[in-house]
Amino acid sequence: MKKEISPITRAIRRQYIFCIATIFAAFIIGLVVDIVFINMPLGFIIGNTGSLLEHLICVAITMFTMFIFCYKYGYYDSKFVLKPFLLALVFTFITQIVVVFIFGPTMWFSGPTISLAGDLFDAKYPELEGAAWTLTKGTIYKYRWIFMIIAFWVLYAPSMILGKYLGSKKGRKDSLKAKEEKLKEKTLNGHPFD
Repeated sequence: MKKEISPITRAIRRQYIFCIATIFAAFIIGLVVDIVFINMPLGFIIGNTGSLLEHLICVAITMFTMFIFCYKYGYYDSKFVLKPFLLALVFTFITQIVVVFIFGPTMWFSGPTISLAGDLFDAKYPELEGAAWTLTKGTIYKYRWIFMIIAFWVLYAPSMILGKYLGSKKGRKDSLKAKEEKLKEKTLNGHPFD
């Protein structure tokens, strides 16, 4: 006999799958936009890319992408319940930790904050070059983990929550407006209870 899945578990699972797809797709979109629209044009103009500003723009693009995806999801879902969505984000975070633990902190799995961590590490320790840098490889690895964790909970999760909330609010409003217009149309046509 097959066990019935509760509606809350189903909602968390559905939102978890959406969050996983959103976060990794946003990392890829942020990276592609960074390379095509920022890195390549700046590389041709000034020659040196990889500045702090470039990485901050990439983080902003990633956050904006997550916001837009969640806004659309919330709009069509038309409901926002924080607890299941937050649990889905916690499971997404755990999945990201496992993936990064297996493959290491890369732009594909950690997001653009790892480049930001590298820039800040270089700014903090400008004297490290060559052999000295290899001795501190573990330190930069820790920086990347710390930045990834902070970025998830301070930047990405709030933008996803805000996107879903605002999207569901707009979706409910538009849905009610459509129902009112449909009822008004039926009333004007003389069939209020059809």
